[in-house]
Amino acid sequence: MCEEYQKLENKYALFERMFIQLFLEEDIELSVHFGLDNLGEDSLLKDQRFRTHVGKFQRFITGIIEMLSKGPEEAEDIVQVLRIVGRQHGNVRTMSFTAEKWLIFKNVLLSLLCRDNSEKSYSTWSKFISFVIYEIKDSYLEQVW
Repeated sequence: MCEEYQKLENKYALFERMFIQLFLEEDIELSVHFGLDNLGEDSLLKDQRFRTHVGKFQRFITGIIEMLSKGPEEAEDIVQVLRIVGRQHGNVRTMSFTAEKWLIFKNVLLSLLCRDNSEKSYSTWSKFISFVIYEIKDSYLEQVW
């Protein structure tokens, strides 16, 4: 999985596509939270708020993958980073991160990461994304309750 991620030529474009799909096709409420709900794809791609979030997400995933590639000794640090992100999202009071939203997010990300990959690769990515979501969601729920 780590090697597959490193081989992705344009990670920013992949995550840009992910947020385009999320904002314009899958869950328009997400775009409302960012104040981007009245923008088409071309305008979104130029919007600094959109570009900033794509960049932050790319750095986040890249950092987690890099930590993962170093071996199991990084596990506690990975969980700590994920839980920090969960707490940060707990401060987002304008939107609730429901199970449905997490599932949509997972499915869109999986569809982009696993376009040409094997079933084993798909399963590995699916487990990884589920783990990421679990830790973020757990920390998020602690923050909002």
